[in-house]
Amino acid sequence: MDFIKHHSSLPENIHPRLCIFLNRMFKLFKEKALVPVILILFFTGTELFAQSCYHPYIDSVISLVSLSSLSVFENELTGEIPVNIEGEPYTIFSRYWKSDGNKMAAQYIFSKLRSYGLETRYWNYSQTGTNIIAVKRGIKYPNQKIVFCAHYDNIVRDIVPDTTYGADDNASGTSAVLEAARILKDLVFDYTIVFAAWDEEETGLYGSRSYADTCFNNRDSIVAVINLDMIGWDGNNDGKAVIGDDTNSVYLSKLMQSGIHIYVPDLNPIILNFAGGSDQYSFQSRGYKAILLIEDNGLDFNPYYHTIDERYSHFNESYFVNMTRSAIAALLVIQKDFIINIDHTPLQSTTDTSARIVKSVITSNHRIMSTNLMKLPRLYYKIGEGPFSYVNAFNVSQDTFRFLIPAQPRGSQISYYIAAQDSLSSMVGSLPASARGVDPPGTISPLSLFTYYILDSRSQCSNTLPKELPSRIITYDSINIQQTGKVTDVDVNLTIMYQNDTNIAIWLINSTTSMNKLSIFNGGTGDNYINTTFDDEADLSITEGTAPFTGRYKPQAPLSSFVNSQLQGIWRLRVLNLSAAETGQLINWCLNIQYFEPLGIINNQVPLKSSISQNYPNPFNASTSIQYSIVRTSDVKIIMYDVLGREIRTLINTRLSAGNYVLSFNANDLASGLYFYTLFLDGNQFDSKKMVLIK
Repeated sequence: MDFIKHHSSLPENIHPRLCIFLNRMFKLFKEKALVPVILILFFTGTELFAQSCYHPYIDSVISLVSLSSLSVFENELTGEIPVNIEGEPYTIFSRYWKSDGNKMAAQYIFSKLRSYGLETRYWNYSQTGTNIIAVKRGIKYPNQKIVFCAHYDNIVRDIVPDTTYGADDNASGTSAVLEAARILKDLVFDYTIVFAAWDEEETGLYGSRSYADTCFNNRDSIVAVINLDMIGWDGNNDGKAVIGDDTNSVYLSKLMQSGIHIYVPDLNPIILNFAGGSDQYSFQSRGYKAILLIEDNGLDFNPYYHTIDERYSHFNESYFVNMTRSAIAALLVIQKDFIINIDHTPLQSTTDTSARIVKSVITSNHRIMSTNLMKLPRLYYKIGEGPFSYVNAFNVSQDTFRFLIPAQPRGSQISYYIAAQDSLSSMVGSLPASARGVDPPGTISPLSLFTYYILDSRSQCSNTLPKELPSRIITYDSINIQQTGKVTDVDVNLTIMYQNDTNIAIWLINSTTSMNKLSIFNGGTGDNYINTTFDDEADLSITEGTAPFTGRYKPQAPLSSFVNSQLQGIWRLRVLNLSAAETGQLINWCLNIQYFEPLGIINNQVPLKSSISQNYPNPFNASTSIQYSIVRTSDVKIIMYDVLGREIRTLINTRLSAGNYVLSFNANDLASGLYFYTLFLDGNQFDSKKMVLIK
């Protein structure tokens, strides 16, 4: 598909080389060998969710998804086993758009959908292209559609390939559409469901575009489009599920993501905002809300893609079932309007030990308010890894609820979530997502929690001073901190007597972070550093200051590089006297550090085996948590690396007894990107996983 040809909104004077680049990039996107990330969604400030709710009805329906049924659809569509089409046996070897096999695949899909009692027809949009459209009429809103779809053609070639199976691309998505039609055929819905199988996606989204254009021209009302493309491959078994949207479809992607957390927690859903790539784009370009569900096409790209070995035998079957269930769960959430919107700005860590007010705006098309205390929204909180307590709102103004978390001492870790249910006790929603239980709402906690810390502070000064600063010598002095914890802020105060500051360079070092520049050759003749404090929050940089630099200054390199490093250990001041003759004295230096205790014991039960879990959430914006289990007392170290294998920081380095633990950390000081974390037990590498930081 030619990018320029199909994007007429590009400027007429666009540079020819840029045209070539865009065409090459779009070819990669179209071939699905690269996830086309244009904008990565993340949370900033307020967390506003179109929140899927838990309802046992959805659980019961998606439990009907059958691996045996899905595998039959797969093997019949890919020619692994013969099929009976209109009374005649046939083996579908290829679904290449020019092949007879593709025409027979269309007949096979048509006959399956019609056998479920659906209004089924061929949509012949050209001499070569045929969509299959099956309709299940809604009772309440028959003219409003939810489109549940996938493409069934499988490859682009100049000659007809008679041995290309196309199991993942895209018999997998088509099989999920057939499975959804099978289990939903006898249920009653408010909105009309359109089960669609598109042709000629591989040659340019022609099938879906024809249908989307017709709907647009007819001013049809499409509530949502859920498109499935490549949902059978999970080579590293990390459960990563990519939800592709555009800026108009964020509402849908949030619903699907929260729904996966609730109903299919084995999957790890992430949202990527991008154009092109599959049939949802045909609808997005016409202004409809449309999302794509697809496997990880990045680091875990299917190596058999578009080859003669792209067969069902390579599938991760549990992943295939889970992806199908996720899509159907999203469809049912929209159909039944099991949705609560929760607007909340998570509390930040602080040194304030007083009670904290949590404000949340909770809205839904279902009634939330009730005079019954067992039905009212609740805020659940716990201190460290203790049991949950709850509070009801102390103030309610229309849909705005204010809760109060009691005062806590310094060093405390407080985790919390908000839960609400409808007045009929039929559904429950939470923030973060995935809480369950009604009357009262949310008694079963969600997979993740909001967490903040009541920060403690420690001030400690060197006890080995004063110390001479000889000429042309690097002088070190150390402060040994025994207190454990993770650093959130560092200030350094020092006094140096020296006659020519332009010859002095000062660094701060700790045991887990590289050297940090405080001041390098600033000042002039006859100067000193007198009661100088280096503080990232200062108004003036040390390079703009005037000796003797009394007061607060920003260092030449931010001290935020120490955030999340270990408090415990040796902190060193490094002073270089570059002069050939002049000497000086380090009179004193002190550290003022804010910190928290991140280590929490989940429970005291001895696990059956050591393990480290995927961080959650992932991708994450600043804060995330890692659960891990230790089967016996061990020296435990978790190290974070960048994509080049460079060590970024040590997240934990201590000796732990057997048990289950959770580690929370903040990455505000790191750039967005892919990182890895590795668990070491008694010095031996145990396991590694990847994480994605998005800012």
